[in-house]
Amino acid sequence: VGRLFFLMAHVPLYNSRSANEFASDIKRTRSFDIPVLEIGPVELEEIKRCFKFSFDCDATDAWFQIYGQHSGYFIGYFYERVKALRTLTVGYLNREEIGLVSMNPSLQVFIPPDMVSVQTGINVMQINPDAGMRFSQGFDDLPPLYQLFMKILTIAARHAFAYSIPISIVKNVLNDLIVGGIRPLRFAVMIDELTDVYMIRVDRSQGIEPAVFLMCPAIGDVIVDICTPSQIAGISEALLQHFSARLESCYKMQLVCATLNAYLGNHTEEKILYREGYEIMKQEAKHNDWSDEELKIRANAIVEHLGNERRNVEEILGENPPTWHEDYCHLSFTLMFLRDYSIPITFGPLGHTLNVITRNVFRETREFSDRGCYEDETYQRNQDSRTARNRYSSELRTLESFLSHCGYPQTEKKTGEELDLLEFLTKPADSMESLIVKVSKIYDVLIPEFLEPRMKRLYSVAEKLLEGPTPQLFATATLPIRLAWLAMREAENRSDAGQAAIVLLAAMNWAPDVLPEALPLFHYQTVARLRNATMRRLNADELAIFRHQHSVCDLEGFLICTALLDR
Repeated sequence: VGRLFFLMAHVPLYNSRSANEFASDIKRTRSFDIPVLEIGPVELEEIKRCFKFSFDCDATDAWFQIYGQHSGYFIGYFYERVKALRTLTVGYLNREEIGLVSMNPSLQVFIPPDMVSVQTGINVMQINPDAGMRFSQGFDDLPPLYQLFMKILTIAARHAFAYSIPISIVKNVLNDLIVGGIRPLRFAVMIDELTDVYMIRVDRSQGIEPAVFLMCPAIGDVIVDICTPSQIAGISEALLQHFSARLESCYKMQLVCATLNAYLGNHTEEKILYREGYEIMKQEAKHNDWSDEELKIRANAIVEHLGNERRNVEEILGENPPTWHEDYCHLSFTLMFLRDYSIPITFGPLGHTLNVITRNVFRETREFSDRGCYEDETYQRNQDSRTARNRYSSELRTLESFLSHCGYPQTEKKTGEELDLLEFLTKPADSMESLIVKVSKIYDVLIPEFLEPRMKRLYSVAEKLLEGPTPQLFATATLPIRLAWLAMREAENRSDAGQAAIVLLAAMNWAPDVLPEALPLFHYQTVARLRNATMRRLNADELAIFRHQHSVCDLEGFLICTALLDR
């Protein structure tokens, strides 16, 4: 097409060139500008907005704190972590077990008891292997002194009770482990360089002494995997010595020292420190006027950590502390299915419209939750459902007329039954029981009796059209859709054809039209979603819950429906 298209995700490594330098070279040789966007850590409120906007769900503050902290407050890694853990949860859901996440009576996502450490212990290689390899490469490029610093910081922070570490502690441990120590100027230069290559972050806003922590906790996953047991033991002993000198600063210091003693096998000292830390935590709660909920949530961390280590909580702490547990909302399998379900990409704009209706059926559960819905929220949802239903009726008749013209009709009676079903789905439910009936109709009727047969007919039509001349509907389609269809025809290998079509759509900045109704980003058929859907293979658990494995056939159907309906 005579256009250069690429996306470069640049992770600056030690002694590497910056993204701005790369962009300057390209501008000088190719005479066009390259925008450079730096994505850094964000505030917790921004993470909350991203989650709600992308996934059409709400979550508890504790959930956001845990997920935010363990993604380093980076939106990109947070998004990848949420998607990966949602996929891992599918297996639990299929077995009708309590998964890595559950929902409370207010329909907020929360982490069930005994699952916090399971989630935080999931390695970056399970979340995003490509990111893990990049972090590994970045660590390998560091000089030995810098690698030792990173190992000290990682071991100090890899437990339930510390996130940032006083920078002087890391410096003192480094001096203990290096013959002759490290000069102050050299240490300052190292901190600046590790900050410049996005390995660490220094926080000077809390108190007198700055604190240091890993820029992204995923770096720690890589570092721990390459540390030998003797290295971990040596660094833990040095850390314990310097943490012990600060035991009076806050209760977390006692808990950190307790975990280090446990690793080194000093169980008597471990027990003393756990009990002291727990008592100091209760005193801090009184002094700082913590709510009962906040105290119980903090006690949860101690109880769960000891439980995971198979320790007797009452024996170590002297009592079984009251802990905070969210109540479960026992949702049906079909409702949990609808929470994550998205209409296949095959239907193009028709799928967008239907997504509005199915999302609103799920949102309607909030009417019968403890939280309830505001009056304007209910009004807008009902209004969106009505406008989407009317548009779906028009789009459906247009598509069915086209399929009939191609020799793959659906009876008028069948079309009428489908529209009657949509009428039922968009009427407000008057109870949770009637809502469950609507959800079951989507799962047991709409998908198997209407959507799946229509997809097969679209596959047959696409195969027929690809063998003949370019159909007239593509002559009047938008340029990106027309060129993508031509790319599907020209490549001999269908997989290569699909990739070529997707690259064309991306190169020409194609994007779906924004609907007048509220629809979360995750349910829009963007180029990224087209790519992920057609290129990614689902495992058995995912296939059981998401119902459909996409292929190049779905991309062909998408192009046909978009050319037909996106006018």
